[in-house]
Parts: sequence; C-alpha cells; structure tokens
Amino acid sequence: MERFLVSDRQENEQNLINQYEEEVEREINQNIIDSVREGIQYVDRKGRILKVNRQMCQFMNCADINDVIGCSLEEWQEMFKKNTAESAEVLQFFSTVIKGEKPKSEVIQYQFTTNKPRFIQMYYEKIEKNGEMIGAIFVHRDITKEYEIDQMKSELVSTVSHELRTPLSSVLGFTELMLYRELKPERQKKYLMTIYKEAKRLTTLINDFLDVQRMEAGKQTYLKKFVDILPVIEEVIEENKVNSKKHVFLLKQCTFNTTVFADKDKIKQVITNIVSNAVKYSPDGGEVRITVQIKEKHLAIAVSDEGLGIPEEAISKLFTKFYRIDSSNDQRIGGTGLGLAISKEIMKAHEGEITIDSVEGKGSTFTILFPIVVEQKVKHDDSAYNEKRPTIFIVEDDESLALLLKEELVRSGFNVYLFKSGEEAFSNIKQKTPSAIVLDIMLEKEMNGWEFIEKLKENPFFENIPIVISTALDENDYSKSVGAKRFFLKPYKPNELIKVLHEIVKEQEDPSHIVYFNQPFLE
Repeated sequence: MERFLVSDRQENEQNLINQYEEEVEREINQNIIDSVREGIQYVDRKGRILKVNRQMCQFMNCADINDVIGCSLEEWQEMFKKNTAESAEVLQFFSTVIKGEKPKSEVIQYQFTTNKPRFIQMYYEKIEKNGEMIGAIFVHRDITKEYEIDQMKSELVSTVSHELRTPLSSVLGFTELMLYRELKPERQKKYLMTIYKEAKRLTTLINDFLDVQRMEAGKQTYLKKFVDILPVIEEVIEENKVNSKKHVFLLKQCTFNTTVFADKDKIKQVITNIVSNAVKYSPDGGEVRITVQIKEKHLAIAVSDEGLGIPEEAISKLFTKFYRIDSSNDQRIGGTGLGLAISKEIMKAHEGEITIDSVEGKGSTFTILFPIVVEQKVKHDDSAYNEKRPTIFIVEDDESLALLLKEELVRSGFNVYLFKSGEEAFSNIKQKTPSAIVLDIMLEKEMNGWEFIEKLKENPFFENIPIVISTALDENDYSKSVGAKRFFLKPYKPNELIKVLHEIVKEQEDPSHIVYFNQPFLE
C-alpha cells in the first residue's frame, strides 16, 4: 500500500514538473515570437486562433494577447473587418488557406486603418503532421515604408516625365517655328528668350538630380570663402522678378554683418530654392519679404510669403527627397520635390539649418540660419578698402527708386545702405555713422522725414550728419525752417545727386547742412 502511495506521489510530482516545463517552454516560445517585428498568427484547420504575438495585437489594436487567442474564425473575421480597409479579398485568402487549398497568389497586401494607417503584406506557411495539414501560420509584415517609397518613385517618374516634357515641348515647338516660318526680328527674339528660359529650367532639373546623387555618395564638394550674402540675395530677387509679375519683393536689412563663410554658388542655390518656393506657393501673387538680421548666434535670412501655407502634418516631411505638398487643387504648382532636400544638405555642410513657420491658408516663413563667423582676413582687406569709400544711407520706401540710386551710387564709389523707414535707419546709425543721408520726406511708417531730422538733431553724436532731402512735394518753405538750403524734387537725375554727395563728402568738416536741389529727374 505504501509502495502505491509513493508511486502516485512520484507520478504527481513528475506531472507537475512536466507542466512547469511546458509552461516555461510556452513562455519562451511566446517571448521568441513577441520579439519578431512581423505579426504572427497561428490557426488550426477550423480557423481558431491558437497563438498570436504582441506585434499582431498592436496591428489589431488589442491591449491583451488573451483577447485574441481562442477566437473563432467568425470572431476573427469581424475583428479584422473593423480594423482594415477592403477586407473581403484578404478574408477570402485566409479562408482558402485554412481549407487546405492554394490561393491565387501566395502573398496579399492590405491596409490597417487603426491608429496610424499601415500597409501590410501577408503570406502563409502550412503546418503538417504525418503528411496531413493541422493548421497554418500567417505572417503579417509591415511594408509601410516600402509602400511609401514605391509611391514616391511612381510619383517621381510621373513628375520627372512632366517636368522634362514640358520645357522640351516648348523648345521643340519654338525651334520649329523659327526654322520653318518667316518671323519678324522682335518675334524671333521673343521665341529665343523662351527657348533660353526653358533650357535653363532643364539644366536646373538635371543639376538637382546630379546634386542628389553626389550628396548620397558623399562626393559633393564645397569651395568656401567669405561672402557678403546681401548681393547674392539681391541677385536672386532680380532673377525672380523677371518671371513673377504678380509678386512684390521686399528686402529688409537689419544688420551690417551680412558676411558668411560659404560656397557662394551653393548658397545662392539655397536662397533661390526658398525664394522660388515662396513665389510658387503663392500663385495669386502678393508680397515676398526677405529679412536679413542677427538672430542669437546666427545670421538669419527669413523669406515670408502670403500664399497657400503648409498643412501641419506636411511640415516634418518637407525635406524628404521627392516629397511634394499635395497641390491637386491647384494645377499651377509643379516641381520635383528635390529643392528643399538639397537645400537642407547644403546648409548642413555649412553648419547651418532651415526652419519653417507656416499657417495653412495664410503663408509661410522659411528662415535660413548661418553661424556668425569671424572673417579676419577679409575684414582686414575690406576695412582698408571701405575706409576710402564714403558711406551713404538711403531712407526711401519706394523700392525701385532706392535700388536705382544704390546702383548708381555704388558705381560712383560709395558704400550704400537702404532703409525703408526712419526708425530702421536711426537704429542702424549707432552701428555705422554715414557720411550723408538721402532722405525721403513722405515715409509711410510712423516717423516721416521731418521727424527723422528733428530726432537726429536732438542727438549731439548725429546732429552734424549731412542730409539730402528727396521728395515728391515742393516743401521748400518748410525745409528752410529746419535749415534747408536745397533739396531734390522728384523726379531728378541720379548724376546730380552724385555730384552733391561728392561735394558733401569734401565739406565734411563744415557744420551740418541740408542740401536743396530743385532740378527734375530724367532717365
């Protein structure tokens, strides 16, 4: 009797050991399949779920594995329908495999719609015992990234095809017209200009692809030197003005420190990309404002538009190669989606960055940030040169006139700084005292020209700065009351202004004086 009791106890102990080992083995197996990134689903011949892993539960938006294990085929199908798009074909695939039959394709794709949409590729393996099927393992692999890349590639092929065909069509069309028709010289010139523009457009497109290839291979080279960024910006603005008749370009300089250590051509490419995007994504026109200022430890170039703006969910994707904001509602917007990706890499190579601030429907501001650099050699050379060139402030809110005057004065040996308001000019006087100020009286901001003069005279450091008045109104009497001898009445000749400024520079030791000159301006 005692022997039988011992035997039963040993058998019970062995059973407990076996159960424990089985439980440990189950846990190990579960941990193994939980570590797999694919969703794993093991079912029997009736479709009942025997095992799933954690990834499969995440796909199905289930908090606990036990909520899924043991589900019948019908329960699984209902759960699957709630979490997927176009589930009928997938469920048919599932049922065919369970029946032991071979589906039309060994792989099928579908989309989970829970939480963040995921694109899934599913395949299967039959489980057999003694030559008979006892179940199947379904593997659900997340191919969202691959799917998105394929979509981008498809869109790229379509985009590149369009971007290449459009200018090529223009080139071929206008070339044929010139070859086979008798055209007037002015018409020929117009057609040649169109061909030239389209050829440049093709060159830019090809260069973008080559840049991407070089950057990805780590073979992009940069020829860096100290560069004044302001003339580069002005050049980009002038180039965009030619093809952007609906837009008004405004350049605001808030600092004299506009030098960067950079590859001039590459930096121009970045600024061109940003400014052309501002034009492209404001197809109805409006202002494009470029502000150059010091922002913490960076020289900041902010480009703002009044256009379509950027959806919040798209901002994080903007610097991805080939990504373009969905502009299906506006067919006027084209492009390859390479410009910003290239610009980001160029700025990274210059230890800078590009930031974005945008409100959908109101416009965007892209800010290019350069590290502030100490340009010892250039400063030494430039300072010796610039000390010989008198500095002139032009305070004028008419951009066209201001740029014309600047171009003529620079050509005549002056350093010139443009300001659109008296406030802006006054704040910059503290940094660099000019030899003279050309002042528009009818300024649109809070401070007009007369108020600027009064404020200047209140400061003993600036009261002797000579001022040339430039105005469209003949206010000779009032100008005399503030000490005016003469002023420029618009329109006037730039060379007459240059003569007066040269005279003023020679008379710098004299007391402060306001120049009056009443001669009309002729082109």
